[in-house]
Amino acid sequence: FNFFQESLAALVEKLNIKDHKTLQKIVEDYNYKLAKWNKEQFPDSSSINDNMLSKCQDNGIYLGLF
Repeated sequence: FNFFQESLAALVEKLNIKDHKTLQKIVEDYNYKLAKWNKEQFPDSSSINDNMLSKCQDNGIYLGLF
């Protein structure tokens, strides 16, 4: 959780994001992009097992795989 928060803070700073809606759109768009990837497209795909991928699909959140 802390890593995710720190990553969001880095995005806000680096991209000079001024409002939460812009940040939310960036995160949602990137998550949507990741949702289309197959397991082999993720860096270090050998560490992703079917259970992890299934949880991502069930919850609609793929950011943890990257």
